[in-house]
Amino acid sequence: YDLRDASPVIRGKEYDLMMKRLGKEISFKDKKKGFREMEKRAFKAGVTALHSMEGCENDFTNIDALLELQDQTPLEILLYPQVMDIRGVLERGLPRIGGCILIDGSLGSRTAAISSPYADAPGNSGRLYLDDETLFFFMRKAHEAGLQMSFHAIGDRAVNQLVRGYSLLGREAEKRHRVEHAILVDEMDFDAIAGLGLWLDFQPMFHEFWGKPGGLYEQRLGKQRASLVNRINTARQKGIPFAFGSDCNVTPLDPLGGIAAAVHHPCPDESISVEEAVCGFTLYASRIGHTENLLGSISPGKKADFVILSENIFDKKNVRGVAVQATYIAGECVYRAEDHKESV
Repeated sequence: YDLRDASPVIRGKEYDLMMKRLGKEISFKDKKKGFREMEKRAFKAGVTALHSMEGCENDFTNIDALLELQDQTPLEILLYPQVMDIRGVLERGLPRIGGCILIDGSLGSRTAAISSPYADAPGNSGRLYLDDETLFFFMRKAHEAGLQMSFHAIGDRAVNQLVRGYSLLGREAEKRHRVEHAILVDEMDFDAIAGLGLWLDFQPMFHEFWGKPGGLYEQRLGKQRASLVNRINTARQKGIPFAFGSDCNVTPLDPLGGIAAAVHHPCPDESISVEEAVCGFTLYASRIGHTENLLGSISPGKKADFVILSENIFDKKNVRGVAVQATYIAGECVYRAEDHKESV
């Protein structure tokens, strides 16, 4: 396939091919430079562990680069290889596969697979990127190989396809299989997700950016459906385990901003407490990655990763104004705000 024949808007297969080519053309030296910049931004944001979703189109170039670089940082990096090459993942000794393997697209591009047409494009309901046979075969093989799986699903049709695929595997809660984003979820699928022991990984900053009145969600879905996106509290009430992420660089690497967004959801019924929101980026995030014995809380035997904040975040009135003053990993300071005032 020649990218010169691609349409003006790069998406789907064309996007994967473009990213594969870029991954090969960017030198390891430049990747290392970018890695160091990412490390600085993570420390400044109070991040001590990252779930890094790398690779595309069964290409391991960036995955192998990150495997080499992850030993050169105090950051805890959990690598999710975004490939469908199970053998390649197992050969590298990795316990998980997926990340943002795309089941559908996005609401912004109207490629998320939804059950009713877009409000601003009546003839379009998005599309599923994989047919059932291909997806379910891959899921079964990855599951049999003992791998934790993770997939990108934004629209309710995409979430439903994953639920149907996971249901063929039975309840395997100990593997903590994931659904990334889950922006629109049918009520029956919420119940199925709870029954299967699946984890949902929400990005609270999504509704901060696009969930306000007149925002992208309302434009694409109309007011009624836009009130049913990112249903964090619904998942919590149904006993569905969840964690939070940023989907950086779609939204900034900013857990504090995500905490504030989860507490101040545009739909008040979907707001959660500050305590629960903090857990979404700490304890629950460690559990979804099987690292709760090492990370996620300050407890005997764990790594002593913590941050010092400018205000008491558990006082709700402070949640939007709090800032990171210092970041510690394994008890060692890796960032102090006072040392970086000139770059703020």
